[in-house]
Amino acid sequence: MILTTKAHVHWKSKGKKAKKQIRLISPYLTGKTAESVLGDSVKGSVYTVFDVEIFASGASDIFVFKRLMERGHQLFHLEGLHAKVVIGSDGFATLGSQNITSKGERNLELSALYTDAISVSKVNKIISPWLERAIPITINMIAEMELLIEPLKKQYEEFKHACSVVQNKIDRAAKEARILLEKEDINREQEELRAEIKRAIEAAPISEDWSRGLVKYRAYSVETTLLSETKSLLYWMVNGVPLSLVRLSRYLCVTDTGEIGWARVAQTRISMIGRGVDFSGKVIAECPTWRIEVESRKNYTGDLPKGANMLILVKEHGHPLCIVPMRFALSSYKTYSPRPVLNSSASNALSKQARTWIGENRASFEKQVIYRITRAFKYSSNLLGDDAKFFGKVGSYHVIRIAIIDGNPILVVKSGFWP
Repeated sequence: MILTTKAHVHWKSKGKKAKKQIRLISPYLTGKTAESVLGDSVKGSVYTVFDVEIFASGASDIFVFKRLMERGHQLFHLEGLHAKVVIGSDGFATLGSQNITSKGERNLELSALYTDAISVSKVNKIISPWLERAIPITINMIAEMELLIEPLKKQYEEFKHACSVVQNKIDRAAKEARILLEKEDINREQEELRAEIKRAIEAAPISEDWSRGLVKYRAYSVETTLLSETKSLLYWMVNGVPLSLVRLSRYLCVTDTGEIGWARVAQTRISMIGRGVDFSGKVIAECPTWRIEVESRKNYTGDLPKGANMLILVKEHGHPLCIVPMRFALSSYKTYSPRPVLNSSASNALSKQARTWIGENRASFEKQVIYRITRAFKYSSNLLGDDAKFFGKVGSYHVIRIAIIDGNPILVVKSGFWP
């Protein structure tokens, strides 16, 4: 037995070589499939359904019946037929979902091909009682059907259009319901994640001092900055210990709404908040040629896990290998199964190899990525990222503090005038 999604290819191949009869069994007939299978060298028998509704709907084509009969093939009506079988007396049979229609050649179909005598004999034995009940279709029946169905075709098209209108309404309602459920899932996941991040901040060492920042436009610019109104953003006190930040370095930044970015910190302002980091140097020690991009996620629809708020892109020599979704809640984190990158320039073998390695070395991969994204760094360009609207609209106030996560200072920004 051979399983095939293109049964018509086997039918036509066997039909060309056939020296004896071929029987086609299909409730619907359209296009040139039947003629291509039967050809001119053998006289075939075609078992189908001769029904007004089928012809009016276009599921079968009356002109196919005319052409087959003109070529000398026999046609039969078999009430209740739904099976799709092609069987040749030379010793082959196919069973499956594919109708002998032009659409059947394009649909997602699955059929089984048998070429051994025992299996073909079993198929014959099963269908023989059916065929004994078949009624011959005559040229006069075809002519009468052709005449009677013509006015019905227009009525059927009108009916089909009315059904389509109703179906579109049902589909839209179903889509809206799915979107609503997806939004509810996303909101629930995000609420849980925000609560987890909040607990991590509350449990972490945090600065006694704080600064009030105002989102405002920069002078002579359409860009905004978060301007500190109360203190320097480079000098802090955490648990009684002074802490200094490096001017114009990027620090991991978390807001009370769960937004994550990497903010450039100056003496009195925060600007250029990048939602992603492109690490050009070595990140994964075991895979020194890999490069890592980490992006905080904005769009939570789609097939990626709803609980993942970061996406890690793994590349090699500029070619994307895979994407690793991550749930990052400051003091806790986990990665999900690596995903292939659509339309990647990397080979499938390299992509699979990378996904396999990450799956087998998940703990090491996570630890090394977290090590890099929680530490301060400098970009060669200071102008990469979003402006201070990352925190809120122009004129909004925010409280800025420093928390220590995994031994590293991170910026914690909360909306409001007071801590």
